[in-house]
Amino acid sequence: MKNLSKNKMIPEVFYYVVILSQLTLTGSELPRAIREAIKHSSNVELQPNHTHFIYMSLWGKRFVRLFVFIGVCFGFLIAVTILAGLTIFDQQHNHIIHDYVARSDDIVVLSTTYYEESKSFPPNTAVILFNSVQVFHLKHSSLNVVAETMQGNVEVPFKIEPVINTIPFFCKWVPYLAIGQVPPDHVLLKLSTNKKDGMETRISPWPAIRIGESRAASPMFDPNTELEFRNQASAMTDCLLQYKESADFIIFPDPDDILVPSLGKNYFEEFTKLSLRTPFQTPRKVVACFSPLFLNERWQLLLTTVEIYSHYGAFMHFYIRSMITDLFTLIKENKNTRISPWPAIRIGESRAASPMFDPNTELEFRNQASAMTDCLLQYKESADFIIFPDPDDILVPSLGKNYFEEFTKAFNMFPTAGAIVYNMTQTTIESSTTPALFSPMSLLSSIKFKLFSRLPKVSLYYPLIEVCYNRIFYALKDIGTCRGPELCNIPPFPGLRCTNVASDFVTYKSYHNIYIHQLISTDFEDGENGCTL
Repeated sequence: MKNLSKNKMIPEVFYYVVILSQLTLTGSELPRAIREAIKHSSNVELQPNHTHFIYMSLWGKRFVRLFVFIGVCFGFLIAVTILAGLTIFDQQHNHIIHDYVARSDDIVVLSTTYYEESKSFPPNTAVILFNSVQVFHLKHSSLNVVAETMQGNVEVPFKIEPVINTIPFFCKWVPYLAIGQVPPDHVLLKLSTNKKDGMETRISPWPAIRIGESRAASPMFDPNTELEFRNQASAMTDCLLQYKESADFIIFPDPDDILVPSLGKNYFEEFTKLSLRTPFQTPRKVVACFSPLFLNERWQLLLTTVEIYSHYGAFMHFYIRSMITDLFTLIKENKNTRISPWPAIRIGESRAASPMFDPNTELEFRNQASAMTDCLLQYKESADFIIFPDPDDILVPSLGKNYFEEFTKAFNMFPTAGAIVYNMTQTTIESSTTPALFSPMSLLSSIKFKLFSRLPKVSLYYPLIEVCYNRIFYALKDIGTCRGPELCNIPPFPGLRCTNVASDFVTYKSYHNIYIHQLISTDFEDGENGCTL
């Protein structure tokens, strides 16, 4: 051991390892010579106690330098790794931001509401409800609206505001409002789409027709004498075929025709007409705006909901994408309900996004935030209170005899509150699947009704939706995707009568870098092949 300690080729840490190993195996104390050698090399006072010896040996000067060196190296590696990660993230972040800022966008205009007088807006305010990508308001602070008046056109900037700020980031499309004051004497409102491309001149030869000597007609026949003046119909058609895919507008003037724009600054100025509506004026004490319904067939639940909300004094507004026809008819005939179609968004082939992109897969479930905002815009001036329940939510008043008394007392208790949220408790109910035996008030009475004989006894869609909900919501799979009914696999059911929504959208291009897709008509249509999304 003494000769080993003099070998300068072996580091002293190896001596300590050997010595400690021997102590562990034998449990003996160190020989005096070894103790003196260690004491001399580490400049510490050794005691016979093994624990103290191990502690002092590890903290010798050379060990401290070794630990410091390892720590510095380890810290350097961490710093380099963090720096590299931040660099990659920054590059990706800048790429994403640049992609969003540089590319064109799609917006879908759902409605435009005009308030001559309002509780919360200045006089003569118009509000546009639309859907677009979730960073749209970071790229565009306003939309340009042209108001046509008897004195001329007035351009008004409409400020863009997101409806809600806490949408899950993985839903790429969200609802927005664009709000602006328009002249009181306006006749028409239009989204201005000023395209400022310059005119381009292109010259193409247009020859007279020559058919040569080998022909079926007479050798003296000249087809140009039998063609419409200058064969201009063919020339105009040729021009149309060349530019129909790339041009927003094509005009067919003669060289001596001068067209002077009267509605815009140039030929390329394009407008999107906004279909104005006014909010409902009939006073309502309480309005219930229900989440959009799709593939709806649970007549037991929905009819009970309608009866209970009617009993407590609520007027109900339902948004429907699809519903079995006989249930739709019963709901529509109720005096306390109003039904509006709520279509899926269709942006057509002309779009800024990928041709395969379906915005419905990137909208928060059923686009219900937009539906609730649309309902609020319609009833905010005429209703005292507006509630936003799901069809399977039953609110039983506890402070008053009806909803109006309930909410009046609640807001008197909390006068500064902007909204009141009720806690919800899960419950189960029993109901007959036989329409002839069904009673919407079966929990309160034993009255039986027989208008319901055509309603189904077996649920077809509910089991499919339940499986789909378990998969996309409760199984915690596919985290990070925007979850909605489009992820459900719904087969057709031939022979099942269902009322579905039919809608038409029109696309306007060249609003700066925005494609505008406007909902122009929507209605219900009956089908015999089941419900659709």
